[in-house]
Amino acid sequence: MYDVLIVGGGPVGACAGALLARGEGGRGLSVALLEPKPPAPLPAGAPLEARVVAVSRASERTLTSAGAWPGILGPRLCAYERMRIWHESVSPTSASALVFDAADVGEPNLGYIVENRLLQSALLAAFVQAGGHLEAAQFSGLRISDDAVEVQTTRGTLSARLIIGADGAQSAVRAAAGLTAETSGYAQTAIVATVATVPRIARSNEMRRGK
Repeated sequence: MYDVLIVGGGPVGACAGALLARGEGGRGLSVALLEPKPPAPLPAGAPLEARVVAVSRASERTLTSAGAWPGILGPRLCAYERMRIWHESVSPTSASALVFDAADVGEPNLGYIVENRLLQSALLAAFVQAGGHLEAAQFSGLRISDDAVEVQTTRGTLSARLIIGADGAQSAVRAAAGLTAETSGYAQTAIVATVATVPRIARSNEMRRGK
């Protein structure tokens, strides 16, 4: 029987697992993590993926405590120093825009942009290195008793004293436990893209050629 069983090996579940397995002062818990599709490592020189997350300085400290930060550091990591947020009805340079600048708080940057797969891979590796058990199986059901939680998977049954559902907004763990959640949509659309800048001298040459 495990102390903790986590269903869902995304960044949230993997980070929780790594922190629990490491414990304080090296006295970690026995932790199993259920993730049916662990991500394949990013090949060297692979193009940057569009699915990224913004990691704050506080999150950097959490990732360091989880043992994952060394696996994230490298050429694929990009720091950001400023952030500007504005509503579509106003100009991005207007006084209504929210502007965050690392220089205002005496920091070298506000955080980092990290590819989701790189973050997840580093956290899962840190989890396993800390002694956690990664189970590549699908959650199929659970039974809660006074002594333990028995979790049915596509590879058999696991039991633990505590289960953590980290399996997304449509959590199968939450549904199997009979828990409900109130949700509402933002009625907004987001565009995710990788932008490549054009060197100014090249742009000037194009303008001289009439392009």
